[in-house]
Amino acid sequence: MAEITSQLQHSVELSGPTGRLRLVPPAPAHDAFVAFLRTHPETRKYLSFFPGPDKFGLEEAKKRRESRRDDKNIFDWIILMKNKEGEEVEAGSMACFNIIRTDAKDECEIGILVSPNIHRSGIATEGLYTLCKHIFEDLKIHKVLFDTRVDNVGMRGWLDKAGAQLEGTFRQCWKDNGKWSDAVRYSILQEEWTEVVKPALEGKINRAK
Repeated sequence: MAEITSQLQHSVELSGPTGRLRLVPPAPAHDAFVAFLRTHPETRKYLSFFPGPDKFGLEEAKKRRESRRDDKNIFDWIILMKNKEGEEVEAGSMACFNIIRTDAKDECEIGILVSPNIHRSGIATEGLYTLCKHIFEDLKIHKVLFDTRVDNVGMRGWLDKAGAQLEGTFRQCWKDNGKWSDAVRYSILQEEWTEVVKPALEGKINRAK
């Protein structure tokens, strides 16, 4: 047990509001899933700068996990979801990164990848709700940022409906397959979480039960 604990990036586990998901720190047992998730064509549709399966396998996933383990500005989680049989299965990954906590700034970024096998299952909504709740209510961070490619209509629609605010466009900031792509940034402030976003996500989660 001590050996496994020493390989973890952190010890924070988070449970979703319905009891069907948990966010757990990445462990060696998750490396194969991370390699599958990050190289899947559906994942790379809007993140085509991610390497393909010929360049990112089990060993690369292990190196990535180990390189991020001691970085205090990054917190990664694996999304575990209960299937119909009540067994926990790997369903995605989440990260809180670029954490800045100074007198002048108090913010972080969030990223999420959901397994293509369970798109439109509501797991992204519940995962983002769970992580945002931790960030705003436990850590008391003032602002959360989300970046996505400008043509990622699905993610942008989700953020708009949740009440996140569009801050602007970063022109040609990502290089995808040799071509530059624009990205957009959304944000949620702590008061917006309490007054707008949290109630909206809770409503969406409750309707999906």
